[in-house]
Formats: sequence, structure tokens, C-alpha cells
Amino acid sequence: MRMNVKFGFSNSIYEKSCLPIDEIIDRGKRIGYDGLELNPDALPSELDIPMIRKALDENGFEIAAIGTKNAYVKYNSYLASSVKGKYEFVIKYIKDCCKVAMELNCSIVQAGIALQGSKLDEDKNTARERLVNGLKKICEITSQYDLMIILEPLNRFLGQLLNTFDEVFEIINMLGVPNIGLMGDLFHMNIEERSIEGSIRKAGGLLKYLHVNDSNRLAPGEGHLNFVEIFRALKAISYDGYLTLEITPKPTPDEALTKALTYLKKLKEQMEI
Repeated sequence: MRMNVKFGFSNSIYEKSCLPIDEIIDRGKRIGYDGLELNPDALPSELDIPMIRKALDENGFEIAAIGTKNAYVKYNSYLASSVKGKYEFVIKYIKDCCKVAMELNCSIVQAGIALQGSKLDEDKNTARERLVNGLKKICEITSQYDLMIILEPLNRFLGQLLNTFDEVFEIINMLGVPNIGLMGDLFHMNIEERSIEGSIRKAGGLLKYLHVNDSNRLAPGEGHLNFVEIFRALKAISYDGYLTLEITPKPTPDEALTKALTYLKKLKEQMEI
């Protein structure tokens, strides 16, 4: 049985190009992708939704997920922060992302560094408690919109609270709600997981979304990750989500995305999955 996956990419790949979202969608469609992970550059409430919807309709494209990383990257706020106002900012930011997701017919809001930041400003247990309390509020919001919130563990050099699949499993089990899942990123997994393939198999149905990149964050095939085994593991769990490219765009975004998609589709066909 063939794997029912779609291929997407993050608009952050075009970050330095300063292209508008509609042009990025048009380029992605021409290259052969199915969807875009939208990380709002401005505040999510300031997005030009009619323009984005028009570009999606004209290209037969979709939004794979709404990303929240800029809550931290641009606005220096994260859910586990003890600094007054930052916690509240992220709650509102994610709520606004949920509204955008609904307006663009997207079912996933993903959260990584917007949850934990890059450095803790208090002890880990206290930060973890604040994170869980915040996620309870976020899960209430996403349930109202019938959305899935997915948690991304980061490698130890980018985050200090959630680094592994196992740590995210603990949070998901603590919350005990159906509208929360796991997001993987092969670059981070290569650093933190004992076995990428083993972690995928262990995650099973909890794995809802996957960032695809090689060990050096270049396009798949440019590093040392074993994509044959990764695809076998995805097939074993009947993964049917997006494989979304988040890569360093060398030599150019268009060339990197073309090379990546050619590699992944060829591998998928060769393995008959």
C-alpha cells in the first residue's frame, strides 16, 4: 500500500527573498508542491487573508500548517517565559493563528520555539509547569476551532525544555486531550533521538507532521541521513501527514526546493510507497 503523504515547504525558505505570500505559493505550485507551511511574518491578525485565499484557489494549493515560531523569533515571547506579558502574548498569538487557520481551511497549528524559547529564565520544573498550564488554555482554544495543535521538540542548542519525542509524549499524556499531537523535525531528531526510525515507529499515530531536511539542514540527499529507513518507518506507522521542507535554501530557494522534491518523489516511487 502506498503512503498517502503530501509535500510542502515553509515560507521561511524565502525569508531573505522578501517575496509576497502569493508569489511564494505560485512558485511552490510550479515546482510541484502540494501545500505551504505559513509562518506569518507580520502579526497573524495583520495577514492579507483574501490575497492568500485567492492565490491558493488559483493554484489549487493549500496551507499545510500555520507556524508560530515568529512569536519568539520576532517578538521574543514564549509560553514558558516568566516575564510578565510574554506568556499572555503567546496565548493571543496562537489564538490569532487559529483564526487564520480556520479562514484558510487549515487544520494544524504547529508550535516549537514559541513554547519554550531558546533559554529558560527559571528552573526547568517551574517552566514546564507554566508550559503545561498554557497548553491547557491553547488546547481549549484549538478545540473550539476544531484544530490540532502539534508540539515540536528542538535540539538542545536551540531549546532547553522539550528536546525529545519522549518529553513531548509526557506532556501529551499529562494533558490527555485529543486535539494535541507531535511534530518531528529530522534535523533536530538527528541530534537528540537515539534512532530517528525507532522514534518514528514509537510515535505511531501521535506523529501528525514532519519537517524534512538532511543532517546539515540542506535538502534531503545532501547529508548523511538514511531516507530509505526513514520512509520505511513512516510506512510502518501508516503516516498520512505532510512532509514539509524546512531547509537552508542553497544555492537558491527555487533550486533547493526543486532538488529536494525530485529526490523525495523518486525515492517514494522506488520504494513503492
